Amino acid sequence: MHYIVKFDKSRIEDYLCIFDQDNSGSVVCYCTQWNMTQEEIDRRIIEPVKNNVAQLSQIAREVAVEMIHADKIHGYLVYEDESPVGWCNCDDKANYTFLARHVSSEDEKEKTKSIVCLKVLHEKNFFQVGSALIEAVCRMSKEEGYEFIEVYPHEGAMLCADFDNTLQLYQANGFKLLGMKNGEAILRKEL
Repeated sequence: MHYIVKFDKSRIEDYLCIFDQDNSGSVVCYCTQWNMTQEEIDRRIIEPVKNNVAQLSQIAREVAVEMIHADKIHGYLVYEDESPVGWCNCDDKANYTFLARHVSSEDEKEKTKSIVCLKVLHEKNFFQVGSALIEAVCRMSKEEGYEFIEVYPHEGAMLCADFDNTLQLYQANGFKLLGMKNGEAILRKEL
């Protein structure tokens, strides 16, 4: 049985646990880039590790903790029993600094939330856990007064799930493909 909660600082250890469990020596971003300018990414993450890339995940983890305490990372956690098994980085589209540089904005009057990361632990069923998470996020976002949710799976980007599975998951949960160019997709769902 899965249950989904809106993320807040009291759940920071659960958030970190999801990323830590999949940190097997590869780069783990801890969902930091979406709320940073390129200058901030360079200064806070890239520059400190330019001579030792092996520290990239640790630096990103430390930046994530700072950002969570500054109330800059928002989203939802999914639990199985009492253990965190998934994460969805989701917030008002206007709050994503990094996203604004890559995705053109639709009508500014529309109240739109964006999902910029959907992560499910590798040993769990991606479609089952991901679908439960998406359904809850859409329901809660509608209750908050949002009209749309957009998602941006990107081929070749640092993703926590592969592009094809993520694209299929969103489409299976009612998201419509608005467009695709050079491996970048924009999907949207009306709530």
